[in-house]
Parts: sequence; structure tokens; C-alpha cells
Amino acid sequence: MKKSIAIFLFLCIASFNFAQITVSGKVINTEKQPVSFASVTIYDKLTNKTITFKNTNSKGEYSFQLKEAGTFVIKVRNIKYTEHEEEITILPETKQFTFNAELKNVEALNEVVYKGANLASIKGDTITFRVDRFTDKTEKTLGDIINKLPGMEVDEQGNIKANGEKVDKLLVEGQEFYSGSQKMATQNLQAEAVKNVQLLTDYKENGKLDDMNGEKQTAVNINLKDDYKNKITGDILGGTGYEEKYDSHLNLFRFNKTGNISVIADAQNTGASVLTFDDYLGFIGGFSEMQSIGRRGNNFSLNFDSGISSLLHASNDVEERSNQLAAINITQNLNAKNKIKFMNIFAHSKQNAFSQTNKTYFENDVNGNPILETEISTDEGRNWFNNTTFKYEYQPNDSTLVKYNLGLNFSESNDNSHIYNDFNSQIQNFDDGNTSKPWSISNVLEFEKKLNKRLLFGLSASFEYRKEPKVNDIRSTQPYLDIFNSTTLSEYATDYHELNLKKEANFISSLKYSRWKKIFKLESGVKISSFNLDTDLFQLLNGSYSELAANRFKNRLDYSRYDVFADISMSKNKDFWQYELGTIFKYYDINLKDQQETFSRFAVYPYADISMNFSTSNVLIFNYALTDEFPSMRQYVNNEYINSYRSIYTLLNVLPNTFIPSHRLSLNYRYFNQFSGISLFGRMGYSQKDENISTRSSFTSTGITEMETIMTPESNSMYASLYFNKKFSSIPYSVRLGTNVNSNNSYSYSNSILAERINKNYSVDISFNSNYKPFFNFEVGFDYSYNLNEVKDQRNFEQELKNHEPYIEFRGAIVKSGFDWKTRLTLSSYEGSPVDNFWRWNCEVNYSLPNTKWQLGIIGFNMINLTNDENVRNSIGQFYISQQYYKQLPGYFMFTAKLKF
Repeated sequence: MKKSIAIFLFLCIASFNFAQITVSGKVINTEKQPVSFASVTIYDKLTNKTITFKNTNSKGEYSFQLKEAGTFVIKVRNIKYTEHEEEITILPETKQFTFNAELKNVEALNEVVYKGANLASIKGDTITFRVDRFTDKTEKTLGDIINKLPGMEVDEQGNIKANGEKVDKLLVEGQEFYSGSQKMATQNLQAEAVKNVQLLTDYKENGKLDDMNGEKQTAVNINLKDDYKNKITGDILGGTGYEEKYDSHLNLFRFNKTGNISVIADAQNTGASVLTFDDYLGFIGGFSEMQSIGRRGNNFSLNFDSGISSLLHASNDVEERSNQLAAINITQNLNAKNKIKFMNIFAHSKQNAFSQTNKTYFENDVNGNPILETEISTDEGRNWFNNTTFKYEYQPNDSTLVKYNLGLNFSESNDNSHIYNDFNSQIQNFDDGNTSKPWSISNVLEFEKKLNKRLLFGLSASFEYRKEPKVNDIRSTQPYLDIFNSTTLSEYATDYHELNLKKEANFISSLKYSRWKKIFKLESGVKISSFNLDTDLFQLLNGSYSELAANRFKNRLDYSRYDVFADISMSKNKDFWQYELGTIFKYYDINLKDQQETFSRFAVYPYADISMNFSTSNVLIFNYALTDEFPSMRQYVNNEYINSYRSIYTLLNVLPNTFIPSHRLSLNYRYFNQFSGISLFGRMGYSQKDENISTRSSFTSTGITEMETIMTPESNSMYASLYFNKKFSSIPYSVRLGTNVNSNNSYSYSNSILAERINKNYSVDISFNSNYKPFFNFEVGFDYSYNLNEVKDQRNFEQELKNHEPYIEFRGAIVKSGFDWKTRLTLSSYEGSPVDNFWRWNCEVNYSLPNTKWQLGIIGFNMINLTNDENVRNSIGQFYISQQYYKQLPGYFMFTAKLKF
């Protein structure tokens, strides 16, 4: 019986196998080379229905099975070649059918378009996402849409990231929008105005001229629906709610073929930041951000601190905060040859903060007991910032381009702290005030001329002037910092004055030659830089100031530097292998005039960017660069420097010949399959410095910390991330997985003991998202993060913090009724922290009044914690472990009214 069953099964399997028809073959190009990752698809001729498809392997080969004979249409496609289509007939007695194809090269990649699953289309180096395939009518802003596109996200700073990297440009209808601040678009453009989103992996700002630049830029272009073009559109919002919370917002936009204009205004006390740190860096970047010629070879900059940190305070770890913003952006094509761009942004912030920090020092007092310190701080901050940018472009033809950029920045920061300090039962009160008033002007003039079809010539000249006066005012009823000559005064007060002055000029020439599908580049230039720093310490006596402590805190730094560089490279930006290989030759001369010290050096910096482009959406990229780092300006001074009422920098002088070579490597992979809805992006990177500029800190028995700049052993950092997203076509769901790993190792000295400091961060984000349209959708997810801080010396301290954060979100819209809603519930659970587990509940309900442009809404943020305004954190310092209790903005709810037009 068993033998009969076995024979029967064998006959069944044999008959099944014999019914199969094997179709196989090879795909080559006109050079007779195999074409990998070519899609071979077979269709039924009558119904045009897809039967099956396969991708060719690295040898250009493919194979698949057909269940029956017949007449079919076979298509062979690859992004780099023209499509091959042919009708074939397979007879019933055929068991093996061979089909080979030869694909012709495509001269211009942007001539080929593929579409699949209606998710996106690929055209050359541009992926166009159909936003209606990823959204569900609950999105309010452009940022909400971006966060739902595969491989793209908006970070906490409001910047757009694609494949884990910040995109270089954000465009609306092909025009730059608020250059320097992507947040202005991601948080203000209405979601309902967006037609599609384009990711440009090889953005060309100046057309054919950029074809010879060899430098790839990424950009995101937002195309708008026709209803939002050629007229003024926007919205006005007002809201008020619990505990006097308010929010008011104005958006005005006008987009057309010749340019755009937008006006944005904002005033609220909800805690939302109107200006981020990335915005600020983009606005004050000076000519280094404005220029396009010599950006790689001329990357040395003179940096010094800015005093508007409170304005850029992104977290809500404050007791209260109010923000205001007013911005205007104009882009106008005057005619076919002339274009102007104008932008002005004004931001203002004021905030109050409160914290209590309890410290337990590693050192013991004279009695062998741990040293304890309690600090209670009440802080007030008032800050404003204004940026004006003007750009003019003249392009009379495809061969000539003239650009002029002007940037003006003004800001003022006033931060005052009232501090109660108990150091080992020695109580002292301080008033600590800081005022900073920086301003700068930047100019860049560039000229590019295509001498013939193979030769591009460029010139650039720029100048930047920046000035920043600072005052640190400290007052107490008792002496501090061991700097006073008398201990019998009724009040001890000092004013520490600092003036920073920076001047920098650039002159660069560029020559690029195109031949054999390659670009050969020679850029050379000179940068002349100077930096002046003056500090003086004054004592307030009987209402007047007098210089204190002789020359101990007086610093005069006159730093000048001359950089001469030549950047030689060869690049290829077409076909499978794309790369830029180059070397920067640099000679620089540093002169500390006040210290009568000079240093000159000749250096060679190789770099390599290599990519394997399997297709537009399947790319592997490797980067390497050798660079060097220099000390900050303050680390060049000879004398002491007051850092705070409890710490002093002493013996700061770093010789002018101090420089630190740094090796940086990265590997990036991106894959997006518009047919299957799969996105996969991975990144990893490593950087290493053989030495590092760090500090040697000494802790005195009176609680004063003295810090000295010193060289320490190597430091290194590593990061890796992986993102996977799958949008199913047969069922309305998608799944997302994201992981990140970061590790940093460095050294410092504490009381002459070398300590290794290790910081490691791991995070995992998993979510499952529905895509029903549009009535009801949900998202279920889980976020996990792990943070480890270690200090390895004779004490060997470590601190672990784990955060588990499951969440669930419900959202939906009844379009005909005008309702939409969204609610999210999150549980945050901590290990290694005194923070209790807590729930967060955010919700939003909106109703559009019928036959009007009005929308009413209710917004709730952190609704479960309307009265909970305190939090706590642990940390490890160089000499202590601490626990800090601080005020934070509580939750709120408010009623809103919005008028759309």
C-alpha cells in the first residue's frame, strides 16, 4: 500500500513538473556586457495582465516558469537603457524557451520613466512620490506628508532627511524657499496644497553649467495643485485655552511660474520653537554657505560662540516661554536672464526656567565625608534675532552665470540667573547675567563661464565681517573665584568684558574640463583670515568699575592666517560607477602677533566619493576624507578666562602649530522598489583622531574648578543606522523598522588622572500602520532606546538609561462632513532614572464649516499632565554625579479657529 502511494505521488509530481515551461535567457547591452537588475516581465497578449517577472542577476541571466503555452508580450527594462518589447509564441510541446535581449544605451537618463503600483515614478535622477498613495486626509502640513513617504522624514529641527541624510535644498515649484530654513516650509505649507513630492538625487541648480561641476546635491521639490497657483492662498489661525495658553499664526503664499512670495507670522506660548539651531547656523553661515566655488578646498573657518542659546532652546525644559516670528520670502524671475531672491526673518523669545541640582562629588572633604552641593537656579532669558538675505542671479545664456549674495545678521541675548548655592554647608547667593550683541555682514560674488562645450571657468570673491561684544556680570554678597583683594566688602561684583572680531576674505579660481564622461577639476585660491579677542575683568566699587586682578584675566589675541590651496580631482557622474577622486594641497601660515609666534605648514588631504548605481533607487556609496581640526580661538590665549562663577580656564595657551588630523569614512546604501513598495536604507560611518584637544580639570576644596587645555590620546566615533519600510499593495497596511547605533570614545584629565569617557546609544523604532482611506486608520508602534555613559579611571563609574515607549494612534477623516481627528497615547517607561513612568495623550479634532472657509478645532497636548510641570534627570560630571529637578512646560488644551483662503 505504501509503495502504491509513493508511486502515485511520484507520478503527480512528475506530471506537475512536466507541465511547467522554463523561460530563460540573458540580457546584454550594445557593448555586449551583461545588464544586471534588468526587469524581465511577461504579459498575456489578450488581457495585458502581468503573469510574472524576474530581475537579472550579476551575469545578466534570468529564469522563470510558465504553467501553459501561448502568445505573450515580453518587456525588458533597466533605468539606464531603452525598453525592449517583443511578442513571443510558445508552443505546447516546448519545455525550454530561450529569449535573449540587447538593450541600447540611453543618452539622457531623464528620458526614461517607470511607474509601478501607482506609488511613485522614476525619471532619471528624480523619484516623484504620489502623496495621495501615502496620506489619509489627516495631514496638516508638508512635514506630516514627508514623514509618511518611504525613506524620508522631518527631524526635530524641521529639516527634511532622505536616506538618513539632510537634503541640501528645499524647493517649491522649482524655486528656493526660505534658504537656510527648511522648517519654514515643513511646518507652514498646507498639506492639502501639495500635489506631489520629488526627490532629486542629483540636483542641478544652474542647468547645464552644473553638469560640469561634478558635485552632487540632493533636493526635495514640492509641486503644488493648480488651485494653489497664481493667487494668494494661506490661512490665519487663532487659539486660546487652559492656563492662558495662546497660539496665533499667519501664512500667506503666492506661487506662479515667475516666482513666489510668502509671509509667515507666529506668536504663541505653547513652547514650540520658532527658530532652530540648524536655522541659525544656516543664516549666519556667511559666505561659506553662500558660495558654490571652492567649497571643498576652502573649508577652514574661524568659529566663536554665540549668545542666543535661549532663543534656540528646542526642548520644553522651561517654566514658561513665549515666541514670536515674522518672515518674508520673495523669489522673482525678472525675465529669462535675471532672478532675485529676498528673505527677512525676525524671531524673538523670552522664557523663564527653574532647576535644583544635587551633586555628590567623588572627592571627600578633610573629614573623609563626601562633598555635597545643592544649586537652585532661577533663569530669565530675552533674545531676538534678525537675518536679511539678498541674492541676485544673472544668466544671459546656458554658458554664463553671475551671482551675488548679501547676508546681514543682527541679534541680542540677555540671560540672567539668580542662584542659591550650598557647597558643603557653605551658602552663597549669586546673580549671574550675560549679554551678547553679535552682528555680521557677508558678501559673495561669483562668475562662471563655459568657454566651450568641454571647458568651464569660474571666479569667486567674498568678504565677511563679524563682531560680537559680550558682558558677563556676576554679583554676590561673598567673595568668589579667589579673585578679590579684599574680603570686607558689602558686595562683590565683577563685569567680564569680551570682544570678538572676525574678518575673512576669499579669492578662488576654478577650471573644469569634461572629456570621456569624466570631469577634471582644478580649483585654487587664497583665504585671508583674522580674529581679534579682547577680554578685561572689572570690579564694581562704589558705583564705578576698576580693573581687577592686574593682568590675570586680560587677554589680547591677534590671530591671522593665510591659506593657499589647490584642489585637483577627477569625477564621473554617469553610468554604473560614479565617483569623485581628488586631493587638496594646502599651505597655510598662522601668526599670533601679540604672542610673537608663527607657524606654517604644507598638507595633503585626499578624498574619495565612490558609488555603485544599480539604478536611480538602488545605490551604494562610499566616502572617505582626511581633514584636520584646529583649536578654537579662546584656546590660543595666554591668560586666564572666567567660564562661570564656579570655574576658570587657566593656562589656556595652545601653540599655533597644534592641528589634529581626522580620518572620516562612511558607507551608505539606498534601495526603493516602486513595484513592491519596499524601501531599505542603511548608513554607517567612522571617524578617528590620533589626538584630541581636551581639558585637564582640577577641583579645589573651595568648590572652584580650574580647567586647562591639554592634548589627550585618540578619540573616535562610530554610527550606524538601518531603515526598512514595506507598503503592501494587497492589504492596506505598511510596516516600518528603524535602528540607530552611536558610539563615542574620548579622554580627559580629572585631577591629573587620565579618564576614558565612553558614550553609547542604541535605538529601535518599530511600527505597524494602516492605510484605509480615509475614514479610519491606526498606527501601533514601539520605541526603545538605550544610553550608556562610562568613566574609566580608578573609580570606573557608569550610568545606564533605558527607555521603553509603546504608543498607539488613531486618526481619520469624514471628508463630506468636514471632520478629521487624530489622537495618540504613549507610555514612557524608564530604567536607570528617577523619572516615574508617565502617560502622554495628544489629540486634535477639526471641523470645517459647510460652504465656508472656516475650520474650528480642539487641540490637546500632553493632556494627562496638565498640572505636572516637574521632571528629573541624572548625569555624570567630571567630579560628581548629579540629580537635577527642573520645571517643564505642562500639557495644555485650546480651542482654535482657522480661516483658509
